[in-house]
Amino acid sequence: MQLDRTTLLMLLVGVMLAVVAGYSLLRLTAAETAAQELSDSFVTCNETYTELKASCESETLRLTASEEQLTGQVGRLTTTSQQCAANKTALETGLNQCQATLALQQGKMDEVSAKIDSYKNEINQSLSWFHSNGNLEGGRVSFLKSPLANHCFQVNEGTCTIRLPCLPFISEDQAGVTYISDYTTSGKADELQSLEQVLKNGGGDCEDLSMLFAAQLRYLLEECGKQGATVSLDAMKADAYREYLIAYGWDWVYKGFSSRPVGFYSHVYVVCGLLPENYETYQAGRQASGHCVAALANQAINSASDIYPVLSSSILVEPQSGVYLANLAARPVLVLPQENATVLDNMSAYVSIVITDSDLYSYDSGTKSWDYNQLFLNELDTLQQALGTS
Repeated sequence: MQLDRTTLLMLLVGVMLAVVAGYSLLRLTAAETAAQELSDSFVTCNETYTELKASCESETLRLTASEEQLTGQVGRLTTTSQQCAANKTALETGLNQCQATLALQQGKMDEVSAKIDSYKNEINQSLSWFHSNGNLEGGRVSFLKSPLANHCFQVNEGTCTIRLPCLPFISEDQAGVTYISDYTTSGKADELQSLEQVLKNGGGDCEDLSMLFAAQLRYLLEECGKQGATVSLDAMKADAYREYLIAYGWDWVYKGFSSRPVGFYSHVYVVCGLLPENYETYQAGRQASGHCVAALANQAINSASDIYPVLSSSILVEPQSGVYLANLAARPVLVLPQENATVLDNMSAYVSIVITDSDLYSYDSGTKSWDYNQLFLNELDTLQQALGTS
């Protein structure tokens, strides 16, 4: 059967339309699938966007709160910084004032330290003076050593006997030393002379002669020590029908006196104060006057606390004659002031000055204490240490 061209053409158009329709259907199905996928992606993106938006809003709120906190902190820090700046200015002003004050005070401290050094120098000179005048070393006074050694002690059967009356006798016989008031030697009421001045002036008052006696006795004690002998000191006492041989090798005697052995004593001190005129008959409140004598003891006086225990067992001797006066251990006729305990008055005999071979101690009844050079020196050292200028 033959088809005409029209039919054939219509069939061909139909086939083509069917093909086009099938292809379109396939494309439509693919488009629908893509549209669904796009829709799903949109939903997912929208959900993600919503979550991100919520997260951003939350973070924005947090950041806003943080910003407000930081703004507050910045404000506080700014205020604090301003306060610190003001405080710094005030501190710098205060520091400058303190530095100026410190410089001023340092200048004053330097002045005080210089004065302390000056006082210390004076005290050291005073200590040196007492040390130099506590012995017969150096200068003109040393010439007394020879006659003292030749005539005032003798070693016999292991005993070195020192005749105390010989000491003032040698001073007078060899150097012309006698009692002379301070008014005569210095024009002053009270002036402590050096041993050189005593020899130059031909004498001195009681403290001068006592210091010379003490220096002489220290020399003789040292000489006896070199002999390796037992030392025995011999004073003299009043005895109307006897006479006392003053010195070995000479015939000089004191009539009306006899020997008064006092034993061995290793130290000699000068003690001054209101002392009895007669130690045997003395009663408190009578017959006492200003004077200095020698005190023989067996312990050293190195500080004020040593004075009472040392002197309370001492022997007193008149240095201008070598006469025995008293044994304070047996008959304590003198008040020996103790630290923080004794107020001196004119009703009792007392010791107010003690001179050693290195210092002078003076009792102050107002403060109830002994003043002495080494004490002042120690106090000045302590003051300098406190000032930080030593």
